[in-house]
Order: sequence, then C-alpha cells, then structure tokens
Amino acid sequence: DGVRVGAGLLVGRPDLLPYLVVLSDGADTVSSASAPDAFGFARSAQAGVFSIAITGSGESDVPALRSLGQHFRIFYPAHLQEQRHPEHELEKALSDGRYQEEGWRIRKDGSHFWAHVTITAIFDETGEHFGFAKVTRDVTERRLADQGRDEFEKALADANASLESVNLKLTQAADDQSQFIAVTAHELRNPAAVLGGSAQTLANHWGDLTAEERSALLVGMTSSADRLHHLLSDLLTASSLEANSLKLSTTQIPLSRLLKSATDAARATHARAQIVVEPHPDIEVQADPIRLAQAVDNLIVNALSHGAEPVRIAVSADELMAEIRIRDAGQGVDPELLPRLFDRFATGARTTGTGLGLFIVRELARAHGGDAYYEVASDEHPSGAFVLTVPVA
Repeated sequence: DGVRVGAGLLVGRPDLLPYLVVLSDGADTVSSASAPDAFGFARSAQAGVFSIAITGSGESDVPALRSLGQHFRIFYPAHLQEQRHPEHELEKALSDGRYQEEGWRIRKDGSHFWAHVTITAIFDETGEHFGFAKVTRDVTERRLADQGRDEFEKALADANASLESVNLKLTQAADDQSQFIAVTAHELRNPAAVLGGSAQTLANHWGDLTAEERSALLVGMTSSADRLHHLLSDLLTASSLEANSLKLSTTQIPLSRLLKSATDAARATHARAQIVVEPHPDIEVQADPIRLAQAVDNLIVNALSHGAEPVRIAVSADELMAEIRIRDAGQGVDPELLPRLFDRFATGARTTGTGLGLFIVRELARAHGGDAYYEVASDEHPSGAFVLTVPVA
C-alpha cells in the first residue's frame, strides 16, 4: 500500500498524522507513538516521517515523539482490560493477519473517544513474527453523526407508527359512529313504528277489536315505549359520561332490591324472559340506585339480546367489593370483539345494537369505584360471564 517499514522509518504517509501509529515487540509493549491528537501525545515535527522503534527499547530518533514503554492496554477502558480484550485483539491479528474494530479508547487526559482500530501483525523477511502495527483513528464525530441520524430515524419511525395507530383508531371510530347512527335509527324506527301503527289501529278500529286484541296492542305499545325509554336513557347517559358531567346520588341499598328492579325492567321489554337470580346473602352496597340498576339492566338486556336464555345472576362479596355475575346459555363473545368489548359504539359482526350498553356499564361501575369486565368462556361456563363490581356499604 505504499507504506515502507524499515530502519525504524514509516515514510510517505502524512495522511496518518491525525492517527496513532504504534509498533510493539513480541511482548506487546508499546514502543513508540507518532502523534496523535487521538491519545493526546505530541505530534511529530517531521510531517510524513515517523520514527518507530520495533525493538521495544522505547528509543526514538525524533525528539517530538514520546516513547511510552508501557503495555498498550493503557489505551483501553478498565472493563475491556479486565476482559483481556487487548490481548484478544493481538491474538486475532496474529491468527488472521489483521484485526479491525470500533470501540471506546482513553486519551492521556483520561477522556474517552470512539476509535476505529486496525492492528496488523508484522513479519520479517524470513516470515518470523516480531511485532504489531496499530492505527487508531478518532471517529467520534462520525459516531455522533450516526447516532444522531439513528435517533432521528427512530423518532421518525415512532412518529409514523403513532400516526398509523391514530389513523386506524380514527378510521375505526368513524366506522363505529356510522354503524351507531344506522343502528340507532333502526332501534328508534321499530318501536316508533309499533307505537304509530298500534295507535292508528286503535283509533280507527276500536269498536271492531275485541278486548283481548285491544289489550295486546296496548301491551305492544307499552313494550315499545319501554324500549324507547331504555334507548334514550342510554344515549343521555353516554352523553353525560363523555362530557364528564354525570352526577351520582349514592346511598346504602340492598342488592336484592336493586336486582329485583333491574329484572322487572328487563321483563317489561322481554316478555316471558327466563331470568334467574340465584340465592345470595344479604349484601348492601353504596351506590346510586338508578344508575346501578341501569348498569345491571344493560347487562341483562345484553344477555337476552345476544345470548340465550336462561340468564342467571349470581352475587358474591368480600370485605371491599360486591360482584354481580351474569351468565347466559349462549356461545359467548366473539374473540375478535374482546379487545374493544367495552368501547363506545363497539358491535360485533353478528350482533346488533347501538354499542353503548356495555360502555355505559363499565363507566357507571367505575364512577361508583368498581369496574366491569368479561370472564372468558370455560368448559364449565361456555358462554363466559359479565362481572360488575361495586363497593360494599
């Protein structure tokens, strides 16, 4: 490569001035240093000519050069010295002819810099190994530039990932809202049609209808009115929850009374529904009776609408929380829906509804200091269970 080593001279390479050139004898002892800004030793006054003592004597015929006479391990951080990494470098250079790496090195003043290191094994004319040549380049600025670029690229990648995530959420929210509007319109239209049709029939044919027929129409109107009331109640509650304006009026109330109120409300809109409240101890909770009944009612209606009868309600409690567990005989929740089961407007592919019921259940439970969650299906309970917790009184 145009570099001549002989008679202790390295000639014709002024481009190596910013670097450290070291030869060592077989004992791995630093013989001489040429200059180098990297380690903080003196620069040679004779540009392009470096005196290198290959005998390990530490002698130099160029006054500006400093003979070190120490093991070259002094240029390595303590942890690399403890790992015998410098010795490993020499072993690799001897076995492979050359060794290169980048890593931290230490200057004379104790400061660290990032170095590109090349160690070359040197042999005489007979092929006998007698030392090593080492070139160390200070590439700290390049490393900092690379790190800055890597950090920028990572920050850009993170920002892009965040934007993609937000975009997916916005798309899902838009889809959910469109589905909500369509479903809500359907949910409103059906009971409204029943009310309008029944009222018109009663008005036009009252005298032609039997008492039983009039009674059946009135029952249908009452059921449709209850459905409308339930839907409007959910819409108003969801609006209050979103605006953080929901106010609770809590009091001490027996769970048995609250469950009766909720089951009566569910039976009003689902005639002859099989709803079983399992025997349970007398438990009192601290809750807003109207709001907690609404949450339980939503869970019962959810089971009747998307599961299969009978719907079973079990109650248990510890010192802090009461649990209301509601199961049905259906197939359980679609696994694809589980991650956003309690999200606003969340509905499954095979289900109907506004997607507000379970959202309201969880938010009302949390407003009381409890929570709501879904227990996944098991062999004992293939449909899983919805659990609502509320503080005991």
